[in-house]
Amino acid sequence: MRIPFDPASPGRLRRFGLGLAFDRPADFVGEFAVESPIEVQATIDTSMPCRIGAFTTIAGGRLRHVAIGRYCTIAGGVETGWDDAPLDWATTSPLAREADPHGWATLTGHRGRLVPGDFPTGRLATTIGHDVWIGQGAFLRPGITVGDGALIAPRAVVSRDVPPYAVVEGAPARIVRMRFDEATIARLRALAWWRYCLFQIPAELCRRVPDFLDHLEEGVRNGAIGPYESGWFGPPDLMDIALYPG
Repeated sequence: MRIPFDPASPGRLRRFGLGLAFDRPADFVGEFAVESPIEVQATIDTSMPCRIGAFTTIAGGRLRHVAIGRYCTIAGGVETGWDDAPLDWATTSPLAREADPHGWATLTGHRGRLVPGDFPTGRLATTIGHDVWIGQGAFLRPGITVGDGALIAPRAVVSRDVPPYAVVEGAPARIVRMRFDEATIARLRALAWWRYCLFQIPAELCRRVPDFLDHLEEGVRNGAIGPYESGWFGPPDLMDIALYPG
């Protein structure tokens, strides 16, 4: 679906809690969905599936074929989902797998060239859980899963799955420690606190994990705190915003 965004579109999107930098027409696949509110200044490859959960902030970088949970914080320069080189081919050049990259075939008079259709471009999704922090310039290989609560250090090259609440750094990235002890991690994961809205919890409790968990567990138990339910926006919804700015 081609959506006719224009320079005024970011302002219209923001009225719905969608901080998205779409300011020109773009083609979207059906598997594109974002949950309000979000703030995303990254370049998104809208020709591939993409899903971003509420309360996530992304300061820059390039996103491709990725699913991102709620409450994630992603710095600028982060890259996800970009293809590996075809190591067993005669060449790694895109000319081997694209009919007319950059218009070069047309420029040099070579038209109608057939290319193989089995190159796995973007077929592996990168999955990022909830409450994940990713530092400046990190690179995530396609097909990996980053668990809930994980922290990825700046410039890390993540080539394998990251367990929940692990802290990883380096190239290739390795686990340097866990954020919490096993019992606390189990309690956090069982509660799945990202289902709720942090505005319902006193800010000072976020610094004291046991108190945070006690407060939220009690609030959920007595019905004082319920799941956060906003809404997901897919291509048809974005089309409505683009066509009927009202």
